[in-house]
Amino acid sequence: MARRYYAGQYNVGLESEDVEQEVTKVEAQDKGAETLETELLEVQDSAAEGEDREEAIGNAEAVAEELGEDLEDVTVAAEAGGLDAVAASILARSVNGKLSSIGMSPVRFPATESFGGTSGRVGATAIAQEAIGEKIADIWKAIVAAIKKAVQWAKDHYNKVFGTYERISKRARALQVRAEGETGVAESKDFENERVFAALCVNKAVNVDILIGSFRDGRDLTKLAADFESLVDKLLDFDPTAEDANISGIASEGASFLESVRKDGDLTEKVPASDKDKYVEGLVTVTSKEMPGNKCKLASYTVADEKTTDIDKAVGIRAYRLVPFNAKLDIKGKKLPTLAINKVEDLTVAIDAFAQRAIKLRSDNEKIFKALEDMAKVADMLSKEVQDNESTDVSKQGRQMARVFTNLNRIMGGSMQTMNTYDVQLAKSCLDYAELSLKQYKNK
Repeated sequence: MARRYYAGQYNVGLESEDVEQEVTKVEAQDKGAETLETELLEVQDSAAEGEDREEAIGNAEAVAEELGEDLEDVTVAAEAGGLDAVAASILARSVNGKLSSIGMSPVRFPATESFGGTSGRVGATAIAQEAIGEKIADIWKAIVAAIKKAVQWAKDHYNKVFGTYERISKRARALQVRAEGETGVAESKDFENERVFAALCVNKAVNVDILIGSFRDGRDLTKLAADFESLVDKLLDFDPTAEDANISGIASEGASFLESVRKDGDLTEKVPASDKDKYVEGLVTVTSKEMPGNKCKLASYTVADEKTTDIDKAVGIRAYRLVPFNAKLDIKGKKLPTLAINKVEDLTVAIDAFAQRAIKLRSDNEKIFKALEDMAKVADMLSKEVQDNESTDVSKQGRQMARVFTNLNRIMGGSMQTMNTYDVQLAKSCLDYAELSLKQYKNK
């Protein structure tokens, strides 16, 4: 919810002189609201672009892992005398089908007849083995390039969000000044606005105290940023070629951090298998409690048993995303209660304080971006190990650790920015609610 990342005391004052300059004319207020609306649309478009990018990276990663398993099978077959014609044909269709799903060109396998004789099978299998390995390396090159672009996108996206926070602060202060000067009486105790109601409702109702609490009860990004930096420092020292490479220990560190992110997100409500809209088969799926706007955070993670490795845990935690809390929510005919003047003041002050905290904590986001850049460098190194190292074990370790890194990237880049986008959308809708409430007051 809006409190997801930003902490601080609810004591931010108002600089009345600056505020008075901001609200000299109603026309200026309306223009400010329109500008905020435009900026928010840009943020939404940018967020959608980021989600598409993360999905593409995830799909490519999954294909790379599946091809890695195919490569291991081919390696075993090579040691046993090579693939026969039938197995080679099945392998070719399977591999190229996977490559096609992510828009990559097919592998050129030896002709089927090459796998006929005993000596021919060995040579043809070796060629197929090499070809699959090269494709895996190509995919990881593409993934690393995409991660670097994703980090840049995250920076650009947050800069848009940052500008929106400033606009939110100004509008909140302007509305507070309007509220302080209001001497009229509300003509109606409630009013209709389906868009704003849908954006703010919790349990099919709009409660201003819940909304105020969303912004007051901020949480600090500082600790998360520091923990992430510490983890990345350890990952930077990881060498998959070293004899004492502690891949399990590194993966365990990553898994522990990701688990803490899940807990910090208040993802505690287990989703039953009967909830087909949210349930993910084979994984434990959890959500947060209902958030304003009929939303909740959802994440999934690997069901741990005695066979579950640290790698499984580290890559099995899915980046959380926002989903409808109630897929069948019906709000037709629902009305928004007109806010009392003192509640308009409380809400706008809370939003302004929230925006100011977000602005002050911008440096923590920048620390995370730097760590993500470092991770991209490590993933680049590991992808080269996949391509250049002749050791199957080292190549496998490289792929596994690269998966850990890309998962960390999705959670720290994707999920964080998802919540930033939600926060500004919620703040904007609350300000709309405050302004609509003020319009219900008429001087007598």
